[in-house]
Amino acid sequence: MSDRKIDMTELANYIRIRPPEKEKLAELLIRAKGASRSMRQFALDCGVNPSTLSRIVNMKTSGACTDELIQKVAQNSDPESGITFEMLMDANGKVPRRMTGKYTSKEFEATEKNITDIIFKELEDRGYRTSILEGENKHNALNYRYRTDWVIST
Repeated sequence: MSDRKIDMTELANYIRIRPPEKEKLAELLIRAKGASRSMRQFALDCGVNPSTLSRIVNMKTSGACTDELIQKVAQNSDPESGITFEMLMDANGKVPRRMTGKYTSKEFEATEKNITDIIFKELEDRGYRTSILEGENKHNALNYRYRTDWVIST
């Protein structure tokens, strides 16, 4: 069993970017169980119904698992399995929110420039004038503040 406690606020720092990868999640769950426990015992250790884990392993879930279930699996995973909370969340289609700072890798900068060029070209082809606004671009949406890396002004 993992000693790592996952704070509930950590769950709020994850956002869904894709549907869950059922096959990957099933594989990680089996590894998290470990060799010395039955799936039933693992479910009891996690405080969930054995049929819940059975549906995940057999890829019979109708959607994503709850963050709380992922948290319980991570906290009760076999330490020798190497399974982490982050791995399980990724398989469940969620990644950490990245709200601070800009990415600075050359690959990201090149991709960002290509995307900007494509968007600007399409807008200009449709008769819009475009420019990039310099400085801090802070916005409020649904009582949530965020900063954009760039803004298109038309």
